[in-house]
Amino acid sequence: MHSIASRLKERLERWRSRGLNEEATLLGLVLPVLQMAGYDPFDPEEVFPQPRDSNALKPDLALYSKSPLEGGNPWMVVEVKALGEALEKEKYYNQVTLYMNGVPEARWYALTNGEEWMFFDRDRPRALPLKENVLLRVRISDPGALEALRALLDKENAKPRLEEARRILAEARLRQLAREAPWEKQTEAYHITHSLPARVRQEAEAILKDLGPQIKDFVQKWQEDYEEALKSGKPPDWWEDAPSSPPTSPAQPSTPLPGPGPYTSWSDALYAVAVWCYEQDPKRTEEVFKLFSQEDLGWQDKRIHSRLLPGGEKKVKLHYSTKGKKRLLKRAARVFPELKGLELRVNGETFRLE
Repeated sequence: MHSIASRLKERLERWRSRGLNEEATLLGLVLPVLQMAGYDPFDPEEVFPQPRDSNALKPDLALYSKSPLEGGNPWMVVEVKALGEALEKEKYYNQVTLYMNGVPEARWYALTNGEEWMFFDRDRPRALPLKENVLLRVRISDPGALEALRALLDKENAKPRLEEARRILAEARLRQLAREAPWEKQTEAYHITHSLPARVRQEAEAILKDLGPQIKDFVQKWQEDYEEALKSGKPPDWWEDAPSSPPTSPAQPSTPLPGPGPYTSWSDALYAVAVWCYEQDPKRTEEVFKLFSQEDLGWQDKRIHSRLLPGGEKKVKLHYSTKGKKRLLKRAARVFPELKGLELRVNGETFRLE
């Protein structure tokens, strides 16, 4: 699983800037995911390319758990778009709706560009536009993404295991965030505050927003179990189960990169990157951000939006338009190459530092 994840992420890194057409995206990014889910992507009795539906349309793939030669019907239709193509377009939602009407045997539908997957249920009430009826979105870069996709596409099940996929995604995000700080520091802080780290609580709220209220009980139970572990001082069993990282070069940053979010504002995302840069090299940080010394704080606070950096000696200016903040983030990636490829989630948008 980890080797597949690494290979897909490597391909995304290599191909994203070059661009791939739909056929290359299907071959290089979609078929490996289906293979991981138990299909032989080269067997038309399992993965049938471009079946003609009753409206004479041809969706890209139809998935079978039982061979059509033995009376099996497709249980899911997959429509593939080119890598980098935005999926949230009215014409693509309309295309999926047409397939729902043209392939009545299939209940489940997926729309993907190889990097992001969106899932739909034909039997879900369609009083709302299809774009407001997306069951689940999964990005390859999400923690737990491939495990979740296997639960959603599993050949042996012939029905997406939605609740399992939501739990996988929620737990992977929470575990990743929890591991960002040393266990000893978290337990020390807990015995002072008697509460979960604010970052964990914020991530839990973001997960409910992203994955839906169906996951609320699971997230609440996870937080309760994590708090019990902090009380006892003994890390959870999964704490040491993180996959080992590949060997790193000397150019690797000395501290973990800023978290991917989600952030509630562009100012929060910009501040997180500014803090990371400042901890790496304060002088280089000044090539990106406008910093103010302690003596300037009195009058500057009244005129611009700024925040205090670690150490309490400098503040960083955050008073820019959204476009200006994005430009600063890109500049940060040029000055600190370690940031290149980092994806930040802000208010439902994913922004990649290049």
